[in-house]
Amino acid sequence: LCDIESDLCQIPRGLVAEVVVLHPGDMIFMPPGKFHEVYTPLVTFAMGGHFLSYHTMHLSEWSCFLDHLYGSLFTNEERQDTLLVLRRMVVAIPRLSYCKLYHRAIVALCTMVLNPGQYISQRASEDEYGKGGKKTKSRKAIMTYSKNNVDSKYCIESADEIANHVLQVLQLDGSRAASVLDDQPYDMVGDEVELRDELAEFQAY
Repeated sequence: LCDIESDLCQIPRGLVAEVVVLHPGDMIFMPPGKFHEVYTPLVTFAMGGHFLSYHTMHLSEWSCFLDHLYGSLFTNEERQDTLLVLRRMVVAIPRLSYCKLYHRAIVALCTMVLNPGQYISQRASEDEYGKGGKKTKSRKAIMTYSKNNVDSKYCIESADEIANHVLQVLQLDGSRAASVLDDQPYDMVGDEVELRDELAEFQAY
């Protein structure tokens, strides 16, 4: 265990692995979707957390998509409030004068809000989220989705309206938005975009 030199031969070609040793008081930040395994050679008390960032939405989108397809294989957690948080992040975009936004990351955020049925964890219950239509491996069509039972109808409608407007400003329809996500390296964030003036009408939301 954790002898990376002797285990390298077992790692599939093209993948890179490393061992990170944490000592008492240390903290590690990993990007969304980072495969990892924890090994504690001593009795250990450790805490983990999770947060969403506008700058890494393209990684979160890929991670959530994999979780939807293979959730029972890739993760042991179900983050039921993710869609609620994503909607609020979209509603906040018109007032983000201090935060840089990047093309591929913001497209990923809008796509997740408009296509939630393709990003709900495999471990989640459809009864909790409602029925979002047939689940497929394709991301080429934008679909609406019934509300999360802890989210308000007003927030859902506002987030959908803003997300659709952002894609219009970026001159993207559903298939072009999917191409932005699928046809570029998964870790590419894209160029910086300025949306504040284009979304001024939504600042009162």
